[in-house]
Order: sequence, then C-alpha cells, then structure tokens
Amino acid sequence: MTKHSDKSQTQSGTISVFIAFLIGAIIAPLSIYYLQKSQFIPALLPTITVISKPTVQPATPTKEIPVWKAPTSNKQGYPIYSATDKNLKIFDLGTKTLKDAGALINCCGGELGLGNSDPLVSPDLRFTAYIDGDAHDLWVLSNETLVKTKISTGGNVTYITAWSPDSSKILYYSQKDSLASIKNAMAPWDTVEKFSPQSLSGFVLKDIKTSQTTALTPLDYVIGFVGNGTLLAKTGDASERLVTFDIGKFSADYSLITESFGFGSMQFSLSQDGKKWAFHYSANPTDDANIVFASFPQKMGVTVDSGTWAEVQWPVISKDGSKLLYQKADGVIEPGVPQNYVWYYDSSKDFEDYDDSADVAPITFNGLTDGKTGNPRMLGLGKPLQWVDDNKVIIETTKVASDNAITRGVELWDLGTGERTIISE
Repeated sequence: MTKHSDKSQTQSGTISVFIAFLIGAIIAPLSIYYLQKSQFIPALLPTITVISKPTVQPATPTKEIPVWKAPTSNKQGYPIYSATDKNLKIFDLGTKTLKDAGALINCCGGELGLGNSDPLVSPDLRFTAYIDGDAHDLWVLSNETLVKTKISTGGNVTYITAWSPDSSKILYYSQKDSLASIKNAMAPWDTVEKFSPQSLSGFVLKDIKTSQTTALTPLDYVIGFVGNGTLLAKTGDASERLVTFDIGKFSADYSLITESFGFGSMQFSLSQDGKKWAFHYSANPTDDANIVFASFPQKMGVTVDSGTWAEVQWPVISKDGSKLLYQKADGVIEPGVPQNYVWYYDSSKDFEDYDDSADVAPITFNGLTDGKTGNPRMLGLGKPLQWVDDNKVIIETTKVASDNAITRGVELWDLGTGERTIISE
C-alpha cells in the first residue's frame, strides 16, 4: 500500500507541474500585454540593455576645405581705369592691346603712409591688385589670363599700400569698421548693419604664393619695402623719423636712419635690391625742393636737381638701381597750373650742364628728341609712373589743347628706340 501511494503521489506531482507550466504560458503573454497597455514596461526599458544587430548608417559627407591656388601670370600688363569709368582694363605690353578685365573697381584716391585705393601693378608687371567696387575686398588679377584671386575676406579694404620687390607679397590697409563709422554721410539710424567678425584692421600682408596672412599691428605709417622682408615705416611723432621693420622677426630698428627728414619729404623710391633710394627733400619747408639719390639708408648723396617748393618731385628708380626719373615744373599752362615735364638722370654718367637755349639743334638722346643736352635732361610733358625694364617706362602724359584744356593719358616710352606707344588717351 505504501509503494502504491508513493507512485500515485509522483504522478499527481508531475501533472501539477505540467498544469502550472501551461497556465504560466497562457498568463505571461496576457500579463505583458496589459503591462504594455499600462505604460509600465516602457518606463523600465531605458534601464534594460538590448543586444541587437547593428545597423549601418550612411557616411556623413565632409566639407572640403578649399586649397589655396596661387595666381599665375607669365606676361606683362598695365592697369587702365578712370574715376568715371571704373571698369578695369589691362594693356598687354607684349601684344600692345587693351583687354577688358571684367572687374568693377574702387578708386581713386589715397593717403600718405597708408596707400591708394587705385589698382596697383606688381613690380614684374604680371599682376594687378585692385579693390572691388562692391564689397571692398582686395583681389589680385593675372595680367595674362585675367583670372581673379580673392585676397581678403570681410571687406573694408581701404588702400593698397605696396608690392614686395619680388612680386610675391601684397601689403594693404583695412579700415576698422565700427559703430562710430558713418555711412553715406549720415548715421544709419533706420537700418541694421551687420559686421564681419573675420575682418582684419590696419596693415595686412598677404603672400600670394603661400596664402599666409600677417597682421602688421605695430605699424601706423608705411612708405614701402626695403628688399622683400623689410618695410620702411615712420614713427607717429612730429620728428618724421624713419624706421625699418623686419617682417619675419616682427621687430623695428630705430637706429638705422638717424636723421629726420622734415615736412614734405614723404616721396620715396627704393631700388629692388634695397641698396639705393631716392627722395624728395626740403631743407626749408615750403621754400626749397630737392631730389636726392643716395645709398640706403644714408641721407647724404647726389642732389640730382633742385628748385623752389614743389618744383621737383616724384622720383622713380629704375629696376637696376642706376637711373632715375622725376617730375619738374617749367612754366605754367595757366595761372595755378604748372607745366610738368619728365626728367631723366643716369648715375653712371657725369653731370652735364643742361642747355635750354632756343637755338640748340635737335639731337637724339636715347631715341627721344627734345633739342636739349645734359644729364639730367628733360624728356617730355608728363609724370613718371613705373619702369617696365631698364629702358622702357610707363608715363602719365599731359596734352594741352589750343584753348589750354588739359587731357591726360598713359604711354609706354622706349628710351632706347624712342618709340612711344599710346596706352590710353
């Protein structure tokens, strides 16, 4: 009886387990269903780690950083523009044709020590830097291909100061844009003005080969380059002392030029190798004027020409540093309007007395005929702008009509052959 009772209990237990399992299988899904409906399980889900097959997300496209592309040019040209027609044109010095650059520029004016808003051609005449007439950014144009390269961002470029002698760097001046500035001769009280946080102010140096940008914050007044790595600057005091500034070292040498120059002496021209300079010097301000040609940084040198106040000015040294062009007044076109001539000096030759007598027979000097002799000597009406090479020069010409009306143009003069090519009239 005992054995039979144990067997019955075992079978009864097995049936109970089976029934419990069956009931659990039915109740569990129903419980989960009602728990989900009650929002209980979703509240627990954030604490549960679920292992699932990873999904492949599409790759996020990366924004490519534009690579600086240095401007290129293998041909010489010269920029032509006017205050009324601000469409930039380039005169191809090889083919002697005028090409439309397709650029509207900002011009025409400047400030001593800061530069000019006018387009500025590079010393090798392969590039032209200009300020666009819309956003006032600085651009460099290839005089060969007319391809334009943007140099600055944020606008506010006011003046183009100078090119380095090797034509690889451009120095410009960017005016600080501020709340104190007045737009269109009146405060913009009824407008909203947006400022650019990227814009630089003051003097900025841009290397057009590497795209390196350097803010020259210590400088307030720049005359030009002395070689490719040094600038000639001026102190901000009344002494008119000149200082050389090393761009790489970011340091100024106050001891190199020991003398002051006086009022009206800020017309300088430096040779490309930085060894010679020519300048307009006044010993007695508003009285006399002198053109001095000397070794840099010496103040004493050869006095090429002298005259009354503002009678001689604007010296321009040739590329090899041996010749000089400058402007000299001789008479007047009408009261208050001087008649200015281009004069030429060759430092490799001895000084000769200039013969201005009317009965001198016309002779040819370097191909240009004016009936005069001497060193220095007069070449013709106009103002020297730039040497193309050691024999060719760009001249701003002056023509006087019978009614004394004055028209100005640009010409290419070949001092070797005497050929004169009209670039613009």
